[in-house]
Amino acid sequence: MNDPEVALITEQLARMRDNIEARFERLEAAALHRSNLDAEHWQANRRELDTLHKMLQDHEQRLRDVRDGVTSYRTWITLTSGGSALAAIVAFIKAFFGG
Repeated sequence: MNDPEVALITEQLARMRDNIEARFERLEAAALHRSNLDAEHWQANRRELDTLHKMLQDHEQRLRDVRDGVTSYRTWITLTSGGSALAAIVAFIKAFFGG
């Protein structure tokens, strides 16, 4: 081989090396970008999950509060109706004994 052929092959190999390095740099940049996007999505999903968890706890607490209110109301109604029955029994006894 003569000098111009060696110089040409050397130049072609250098160009190929530069192209390969540029391609690796693009691939590394794309992988880093994808990794950053994945991390962002993961954080957004985590925040959304935390928000949903808080909403669930709030709904559960509201249901418990409503259940407690209904229980108290039913207890009050039972006591009130029981009081009416007691008043009716007293009135019956009073009427029976001529009061």
